[in-house]
Amino acid sequence: MSGDYDDTNRWQVWGNRDRRDERDRDYRGDTLIECPHCKQKTEYWLSGWKRKSGRSDKAPALSGTVTAKDDSGARPPPKQSSAPSDIDDDIPF
Repeated sequence: MSGDYDDTNRWQVWGNRDRRDERDRDYRGDTLIECPHCKQKTEYWLSGWKRKSGRSDKAPALSGTVTAKDDSGARPPPKQSSAPSDIDDDIPF
């Protein structure tokens, strides 16, 4: 068995020990998601917050964000899809 483990399409979540204030996230994590169609991989960050008592205490609120691909902090531009050339632009409505 090789020492390589493929984390693709699996979330990793930990408690956030670096919370700065009460509104900061309680959990943080990341994943690498592979598109089943084009096989392009995109890295995401996960943030989670404990819910206030009385509001579904067992399920945290979650948010995912695409990570930056370069050191500038800029997100990668969305991939442009190519529209079929045989579509008629004169739609009557």
